[in-house]
Amino acid sequence: MPYGRMKHSIFSPHTRMKHYFLAFATVPLLLLGGCLPTVPPSSDTNTSSSAAMEKEEMMEEGTAEDRERDEAMMKKDDMMEKNEDAMMKKEGTVISDGMYKDATASNLPASVLTDGTTKVLYFFAAWCPTCKKGNQTLTSWYAGGGKGMVTVYKLNYDEEKALKQKYGVPYQHTFVKVDGKGNMIEKKEGPSDEVLKALLQS
Repeated sequence: MPYGRMKHSIFSPHTRMKHYFLAFATVPLLLLGGCLPTVPPSSDTNTSSSAAMEKEEMMEEGTAEDRERDEAMMKKDDMMEKNEDAMMKKEGTVISDGMYKDATASNLPASVLTDGTTKVLYFFAAWCPTCKKGNQTLTSWYAGGGKGMVTVYKLNYDEEKALKQKYGVPYQHTFVKVDGKGNMIEKKEGPSDEVLKALLQS
């Protein structure tokens, strides 16, 4: 067949119609391909994410429970301390670092005797040599702050007749240890330094 006729047959109307048909038929297929369902994410990924979230929630819950438990324990300890303090005050056994004070009936009212602290009453006489020595000893002991010792109130033996009668003080240089309610715990008459120091211990 001559080249001229072959060329004419390739671009004949019939051939062009076939090409158009194939082109138009391909477009719907491409559109349908775009509408095909996508593959859902792997269930393993979802499971891992859920497990991680649950673990994180459990850790947060555990941390919150730990905080609540710690707070409850702290409150319990505070309440126990307050109860102990209240009980000690009620029983008259509250003790603090002591001091050595001059006192008379006017500045040692009943409210001081019943203030909830343990204390010692020292019946002192200015004319008594033993009392003078005891006064010097007490002054030196309390000069350092009275750590571990109760407060001592120095009373005038000759003037404090009501207190002498109340605690049965027979003579000067007598020490009476009383509780926070003013009740006598112990009494020492003319004690040695060793005995006196033991009496003053808190």
